[in-house]
Amino acid sequence: MEWLRNLLFGSSRSPQPASTSPPRLKGNGKYSVQVVGESFYEDSYKAAFGNAIAEDPEDTVEVDVELALEDENPHDRNAVSVTYQGYKLGHLSRKMATEFRQALNRDGLSSYRRFRVGAEVYLGGDEQQFSTSLDLPEK
Repeated sequence: MEWLRNLLFGSSRSPQPASTSPPRLKGNGKYSVQVVGESFYEDSYKAAFGNAIAEDPEDTVEVDVELALEDENPHDRNAVSVTYQGYKLGHLSRKMATEFRQALNRDGLSSYRRFRVGAEVYLGGDEQQFSTSLDLPEK
């Protein structure tokens, strides 16, 4: 089953060259994939969402984020980072990153290095414990 290819291009279209803008993956609306490592990127959350935090720190905002394959990551060669407007928010878990890359290879999408996906970002409340959940397609 070529679930990622079908979500991106339908059953009859071929993928675009890797130099085009990142394709957007359409999820199921559940935002069920939790980003990990957010505590390391607190400054990024504050820089990216500062105005929204000031307005309502208990708010959750929906945005598009970018997933990028990090082949050169010294901690995990399968790492997939999550960024918003150039600010790194965290990574997919090791297990999810491996599954994501396997799906890319299986579905013939390994020429892509970046993808866009919907996300819900919790702005942390008074404790500023930020979190991000992704709306990725299910297998």
